[in-house]
Amino acid sequence: MEPIVKFHNVYKTFSFYKNQTEKLMDILSIKKKKKSFSALRGISFEVFKGESIGVIGINGSGKSTLSNLLAQIGVPSSGNITLKGESSLIAIAAGLNNNLSGFENIHLKCLMMGLKNEEIKKITPQIMEFADIGDFIYQPVKNYSSGMKSRLGFAISIHTNPDILIIDEALSVGDQTFYEKCIKKMEEFKSVGKTIFFISHSISQVRNFCDRVLWLHFGEIKTFGNKDEVLKEYKEFIDWYNQLTDAEKKQYKAGMLNEQFDNKNMQSRSGNRTKKRPKGMIKRVSFLGQLIILLTLLLISTIFLTKGKHPSSTLSIESNDTSKSIIQKKVNNTPVKIMKEPINKKGYLLKEKVDIYSDSKLKHKIVTLPFATPISIQEKRNDSYKVTYDGKTGYINTTDATISEQETQPLNLSIDNLQDSLPSAFSRSYEFYLAYLGADYNNIKSDIRGLTEETTDSLGNKVQVYRSVSYTFNQNNIADMITVLDIDSSDEIIQRMKENASIKNDEDQLYFVDINGYQTILNLQKNTVSFKLSNQQ
Repeated sequence: MEPIVKFHNVYKTFSFYKNQTEKLMDILSIKKKKKSFSALRGISFEVFKGESIGVIGINGSGKSTLSNLLAQIGVPSSGNITLKGESSLIAIAAGLNNNLSGFENIHLKCLMMGLKNEEIKKITPQIMEFADIGDFIYQPVKNYSSGMKSRLGFAISIHTNPDILIIDEALSVGDQTFYEKCIKKMEEFKSVGKTIFFISHSISQVRNFCDRVLWLHFGEIKTFGNKDEVLKEYKEFIDWYNQLTDAEKKQYKAGMLNEQFDNKNMQSRSGNRTKKRPKGMIKRVSFLGQLIILLTLLLISTIFLTKGKHPSSTLSIESNDTSKSIIQKKVNNTPVKIMKEPINKKGYLLKEKVDIYSDSKLKHKIVTLPFATPISIQEKRNDSYKVTYDGKTGYINTTDATISEQETQPLNLSIDNLQDSLPSAFSRSYEFYLAYLGADYNNIKSDIRGLTEETTDSLGNKVQVYRSVSYTFNQNNIADMITVLDIDSSDEIIQRMKENASIKNDEDQLYFVDINGYQTILNLQKNTVSFKLSNQQ
């Protein structure tokens, strides 16, 4: 059987330039030495019709680069890629134009996939029904949540009937109902011989859906084969990696990335495409390139200096410059018009820490608040929101908050359900640790043994660390949050919490979830979960 997808010794490198001049010199082959990063190194594999392939790996392993090559977005730096059929990439907002409505994006993306107007009219109602985003379909995509973008992108891609479907973390932001609908549709695709690449951080999702698994590790294939064997090996690596300190993780990543920056391992951009040229020819080409640049710069300078002038106008240069200066001052002194838009809705902070300012130009910081802090968004002023918090007023960047149309909905989970994802040192005595929420700083320090560190966090709050547990104290020295370190972020319950979070920041992997008795915050970049009593925020 002939493979439908074949990669042979594929490299994908990216060059780094300090400025445009350096880039131009490289194009003209004047400067040979440049810093390059190899996102993929010597990738070779074959996939057959009807297979579903899971692609896993920690952040920075090259998964998105691989998905772009599979979707024919860009070409490899060297090596050969064979794709038999049309491919379509489903990623959050992939291929969507933020300034167009969802309805307009359906038409645009279908045209890009080669569909005719008659075909587009026929499938548009089906796409709208599957996406199920209501009247938002007629609103600009820039107003969509990440989940809505994912719904629309998935709906469009599956209805264009591609031969190869690439799903890059697109199902990580939808709710459970939409996730199950997508899985059902993907199973239908498999049954008719479609090939699917499923890129995900969720071990449970990959195990449940995929036939084989490809583990990418810093640009190379670590393992590719039976899903149970590969996932077991990957899980062991994740457990080992999570036990490292932050400094050890940083050192490990730096070492691996250094190999990707090593030019000795890079494939020459031109080495695979052209024959070796004689040294004399290289020198002549280099000289001609430099000569062309010098002549071009001379021509531009001449045009710039003589533009709009006559030889007899040299006496008026001084007066012209003076008038230009006056005009420039007038332009600079023109006040920027403040566009106000009333909102008056509840919202939440989206970043791990958000700076609050006393002015709408965001120049004078007054306080820093954490992720998921509730706020009232009163109005929008250009690129800032006027907000109130704890009875105070301030301004934030519009990208630092999300507007909530409804109250956060609790998830029917208890801490008992989380036991398998929590470190054993905490899960064995979790009731003991949680009992100290609301306790005084000195009481906790005297009652709990094994204090390993006393510090302050990035918000200035005092923190006590007890191996895999830390307490965060408010201004009154009361423990208002407990954080559990080194959780198993691939656990099915953690993934369920992530998918059903009421406040999400997928870029920073921050998720707020209400469970029975507690408000929880997942930080999947740091592999931590924090708990607050439900009557506080």
